[in-house]
Amino acid sequence: MTRALQELGYDFREFLISPQQLNIPNSRLRYYLIARRKASERTCFPFSNEVIHEQLPQLNFECDLCDSRWKSHYRQTKEPLTSFIERLTHEQTVKHALSDNVLDKYSIVFDIVTENSLNSCCFTKGYRQLFKGTGSILQENSTIVTTDYFNELPRYEDDSSSKASALRIEKLKLLKLRYFTPREVANLMCFPSTFSFPKEVTEKQMYKVLGNSVNIDVVSTMLRYLLYANMVENE
Repeated sequence: MTRALQELGYDFREFLISPQQLNIPNSRLRYYLIARRKASERTCFPFSNEVIHEQLPQLNFECDLCDSRWKSHYRQTKEPLTSFIERLTHEQTVKHALSDNVLDKYSIVFDIVTENSLNSCCFTKGYRQLFKGTGSILQENSTIVTTDYFNELPRYEDDSSSKASALRIEKLKLLKLRYFTPREVANLMCFPSTFSFPKEVTEKQMYKVLGNSVNIDVVSTMLRYLLYANMVENE
């Protein structure tokens, strides 16, 4: 692909970027490529094309309108998950609670976070269908230290008896574990507050399309680099 871009006269840059680099508490490492056809032999971008960039290059971007919009939403420091979490009603909480069967069998593979956590796992289209590596689980009772708590519970793999299962479920329910809502996943992917799904889209479909999507702020950063390239070419 890159060889074809070179042959066609494009200047391009490659990235491996996660939203964490923009102080968003979500891991979503993705490959990005931006390209622009060169009007001359002059490079379009003021940073190297010899590596795949794993850090976002800093630019001296002198467009007052674009720069003010950029700074208005750019996060200067790491934000905890609380900034992205909804305050649910009791009915909504029950709807997104984990079932007894899931608590019993799969709790050992959960990535559990609280509202004070500074990161969450990448949400995939299998969220709520699969339980390992598909996204984080929110612990609403943050008074309990999860690691210590889990060490005291019998593992399903070691003891699947009805007595052990009942104990696990009873203890795990005290953590108040629930799934992230589609709106919360959208928040972590930086979709604007005005974004909404059509009414006919089911919740399962929402998770699927969000899991196949990309982070809006990361994409806007890539577009910002292209705008910079446009300014360089027109100088």
